[in-house]
Amino acid sequence: MKKDTTEPTKVFDLIPGCDAAHRGITDFYARHLAALKKAFRAKANFDTGWYAVKHEIESGRISRTGALLHLEVSRSMDDGRDLVDTLIWEAAGGNAFADSGWDALDKAGFTTDETKESFMDDLLSELTDCDLIFDENDGRASSIISTRSFPALLAQMETLSDICSKELGIRYANALQHVKERIENLKGEAG
Repeated sequence: MKKDTTEPTKVFDLIPGCDAAHRGITDFYARHLAALKKAFRAKANFDTGWYAVKHEIESGRISRTGALLHLEVSRSMDDGRDLVDTLIWEAAGGNAFADSGWDALDKAGFTTDETKESFMDDLLSELTDCDLIFDENDGRASSIISTRSFPALLAQMETLSDICSKELGIRYANALQHVKERIENLKGEAG
């Protein structure tokens, strides 16, 4: 059997912008949806390339080689200091207590910017050392399917998105627990 060497159609290349979806991995803008449906019906090799979701930190990629569809979803969260700030904010009680992690540290008695920065850097280091911080391989899922149904393709992309969300949710909950314990330890030392 001869290997198919046909170059795949680049589905989204002629559509301006990097966002192909609005609020979810399959909430395509009209032009992107029409282009994807056309490529899907054509039965030829195609590749959307990695596309972004405007209102989520999520991206997807759909490609076909022969009869197989390759589906990939990647989801992530803030990283580094932004994530630590969010974790501190949530551990302190969220909006009921403070507007941000930085504000929560102010209210908790961290009086200088240097003290707050040092605490945040220490937390970031601890979270990284405990493998609770996220990297580019977290929140990724993929599958290979064979289907003639466009709705089935979209449903599988949603399933992959859900898998990514659950994985990140578990990691976030563990990181949040670590931050809560760290803050409780500080209260114990001060009190």
